[in-house]
Order: sequence, then structure tokens, then C-alpha cells
Amino acid sequence: MEGQDDEAHLAAVEAMLAAEGMTEAAELLREADCETTETGWDNWNGGTPIYTLFLSIDPAHYGRLGAKRATLEEQITARVKAVYERDGDIWFSASIRPRIQARPDWRSAPANVSRRARRNIIDGLKVDNIAWMGSLDDVEFLQRLWDLETLPSHDSRYKDAAGDIWQHRWNNNDWEDDWIFEDKRFDLIDGPADRFLAFLAEMVHPVVRPDRNQALDMVRNFNDQLRPEGWMLVEVEKIAGRPRFVAKAIGELGGRSVMRARTVADALDAAWMHREIERLENAVDRDPALAIGTARLRTH
Repeated sequence: MEGQDDEAHLAAVEAMLAAEGMTEAAELLREADCETTETGWDNWNGGTPIYTLFLSIDPAHYGRLGAKRATLEEQITARVKAVYERDGDIWFSASIRPRIQARPDWRSAPANVSRRARRNIIDGLKVDNIAWMGSLDDVEFLQRLWDLETLPSHDSRYKDAAGDIWQHRWNNNDWEDDWIFEDKRFDLIDGPADRFLAFLAEMVHPVVRPDRNQALDMVRNFNDQLRPEGWMLVEVEKIAGRPRFVAKAIGELGGRSVMRARTVADALDAAWMHREIERLENAVDRDPALAIGTARLRTH
């Protein structure tokens, strides 16, 4: 069950999940590295092979799913059975696992963003009166990053974080808008840098921040603080014509000048500049030094 046949099967599973409103499971399936492996044998009915569809995803994404993994596996497994088990006496299940990939720098110091830089970014949001949750409510936003049902409630009337956030932000309305930055469950000020960086990237996601110009302004302000820390938010794709950003260590950005020019072009919406950037990006493979030097000249 490999190659084109496997892709056709997976496409059918994804279509079923999407049609039934299981969008997170469908997105996970699209993003995962998929591998079908025979993992067992049952003597029932003359012998039945047991297969597992392994879905390998980014380790950080795997960790953030928490208890939600079991639900997603159940959703995907049910559709995998419907699609794959029609081909004969075989049993199928799906299993989500972290992707294993080489990271030469994993023993070095973990990513860091200083407390000062984090405070400056938060203060900037307050000065500009920007709501961190954007067009979503608090729970909708936070569920994009955390499994709120596994986080404790600060209110004894509710069993998890989702319940007490909803109660105090909407029913009672007795929490300040910036409550999130002092809540130790999320620990954005003193917690891991990757958590803070993911939070910033989510703040300017097109679903959260549909206003393209506001998102670009926020990214520029974030990067003013992140750049001295060795980080930047960079565009990785477009959704409905709006950029989606992720945090990258500056050391990983081989074409920083090209990236800088693209940010300017996005802000100005200048077609001629986009053409120049495409030319520079094509030149990087042939002559990186020349391409980067040209980009510097044209962006100063």
C-alpha cells in the first residue's frame, strides 16, 4: 500500500475528515509524514494482518497536542478503517508520533528571549491598544496553542482552564484584557522562549488578525525587539493572500536581506519590488554572495 494508491487512500481519509468538520484532524493528516507498516498478525478467520498508519509530525506540535492526541487518533482511525479495510481482510489503525529528524544543535543552549524583550513587546501592545486575541475570543485563541481541558482551573466551580477563562472573561467580565501575561498556567513572561514565540506568531495569524496591514505593523514591532535576541518572525506561506509567520533563529536565515526586502514589499504592496525579490531568490542558488550583496544595495 504504497505510492499513488496510498496517496489516493489518504486523500479519501482527508476528504472525509474535512466533510465531517474534523478540521484539526484533516490538517494534521495533510501535514504529517505518513507511513503504513504491518505491525501485527491475528489468527482470526485464517489470518488477518494488522497495519498501522503512522503519522509523524513536528515534535513540538506533538507535545502541544497533549491529551488531544487520543481524540485525533480515534477520529483518523475510524476513517482509515472505512477507506483501507474495504480492500480485504486487514485491520487498520492510525497512530500519531513525533517526527525524528537530525538537529545538530540540540545539545546547545535552548532558545531564549529575555524578560526585558518580552516586556517591551507586551508594553508595545498596551501602548497601541492591541488585543492579543485579535478577532477571536480568549478561549478560541488559546485553544489554537494549548489543550485547555488539560490545564487546571483557578475557579473551583470549573474543572479546567477553558471553563474559568470563559466565566471570568465573558460571564463575570472581571479579568483585565491582558490577564494572559500574568497567568502562570501559560507562563509567557518567564516560561520557555518557544512558547512565547509561538504566541506572537499566532497573534498575527490571518484567522486571528485578518487586517493584513495591522499584522505587518505588529510583526515589524515584534522584530524590532526580537532581532537583538537572535530571532525574527518570518513569512512561510500565504493564507487568503495574507502572510502566515513563524519564529526563526536568525542564524537559520541564509537570505536575511531577501527576507527584509520581502517584508518591505509586503508593506508597500509594490509589484516591481516583488519581481526584484523573485530574481534575487533565484540568484541565491547560483551565487549567494552576489545575491545578498545586491539585495543589500537595493533595500538601503
